[in-house]
Amino acid sequence: MLVWSGSGNGALRVGTAGSLPLLTVPALATSGIRVGFSGRLGGVSEGHLAGANLSFAVEDDPESVEENRRRLARALGFDSGSLVLGRQVHGARVVEVGEVDRGAGSRDRHSAIPDTDALVTGVAGLPLGVLVADCLPLLLADPVAGRVAAVHVGWRGLGAGVVEAAVERLTAGADPASVVAVLGPRIGPCCFEVGEQVMWEITDRYPLARSTSGAGRDAVDLGAGAIQALERLGVSHAVVSGECTRCESGRFFSYRADPLTGRQIGVVLLER
Repeated sequence: MLVWSGSGNGALRVGTAGSLPLLTVPALATSGIRVGFSGRLGGVSEGHLAGANLSFAVEDDPESVEENRRRLARALGFDSGSLVLGRQVHGARVVEVGEVDRGAGSRDRHSAIPDTDALVTGVAGLPLGVLVADCLPLLLADPVAGRVAAVHVGWRGLGAGVVEAAVERLTAGADPASVVAVLGPRIGPCCFEVGEQVMWEITDRYPLARSTSGAGRDAVDLGAGAIQALERLGVSHAVVSGECTRCESGRFFSYRADPLTGRQIGVVLLER
């Protein structure tokens, strides 16, 4: 697999659209696919959620969340009322969404696609999102087939096979060689210490996910586990952010840093 790692390396670009800092992949934009990852900066939420919280599921002012989502939409060039989100449950359920689902979860959490951690579409102009605060936001794009996916990858979802399920649904049995995977900011192995049972559940399936924290304890590398899953499936290109949300909790929401924190987002949009 050809992997571009780190931000600001030409593959992932750090920039500010309006007041909202985003990570984007310019090379995909030339193929008619927009991807973006937000952080916690540039929003109107206050208190311990200060910044660009994008989730209605935390104790935030709904009007602040709506304004933060409008800023995100302006930054990436879509209508905030079109965003499609799932009610994430740390599982491996994948749902194909279409025009009828436009706006699901965009105005409140209850209208989101129920009990799903991966969304797939081939509909142009339909933005898919995944909300995170340490979990891995994985965006998948197949410029040849004209299909995209947004995947929520925590340790439970990784172990349950959500990466494989999403790629298989995205490609519908076709060759995944044209798929590009984009791994956004997530908690790094430096900070993701886990117990023996969790370590066994993940690394029995994905040995490359085994790591060591900054304190020398057992830790899981979500990015390495996802890359191993993608490689086994035949995905040949990946762009990987190097940011750890826990280490950089001033720039990103991090559940490990604060269990009452907000959520940032990864969004993918097929333009044509």
